[in-house]
Amino acid sequence: EDILNQQTMEVDMVRLRELEKGDYQAIIVDDTCFMREPDITRFVSGQYQKGVSVVIVAIEGFYDLSPLRNCFDVDWNLSAYERNTVRLNKLGKKIIGREAFPEVSVYTKSHFVVGEGELFHTNHRKGSPVVTVVRGSKSVSYFGFVNWRDVAYGGILLKLCF
Repeated sequence: EDILNQQTMEVDMVRLRELEKGDYQAIIVDDTCFMREPDITRFVSGQYQKGVSVVIVAIEGFYDLSPLRNCFDVDWNLSAYERNTVRLNKLGKKIIGREAFPEVSVYTKSHFVVGEGELFHTNHRKGSPVVTVVRGSKSVSYFGFVNWRDVAYGGILLKLCF
């Protein structure tokens, strides 16, 4: 649901309050709300506390991940924004699976994050384009891939919404 009015660029608070009443398995948001939209950030944080999986997609790709660390109590830091070869690691194979990401290494542009829940290995740099932390019935993921022609996003995003 689009809760940001594209003409005024303001949050539709009536719609946001309606959404707060719903039950969700997962919410996918872009990273800009954590920089510019405190109302959306509160909504996402509240849903996460209820056990909803949250997937944050890098749109702006901010370099300071402290808003995510503070909101979700995760230990994530941006290590690079670059092209690199990636392949699933053991945790990535468990969470994403081979059907959502190829068995082979892929050369892709991404925001690489260092910290708990790294799902990919790289050739020469620490960090992963996707990180996921699972705590009980809830999870939070950061999706840093930036070029849809390198990696098919749909299958990966669906797996992160578990």
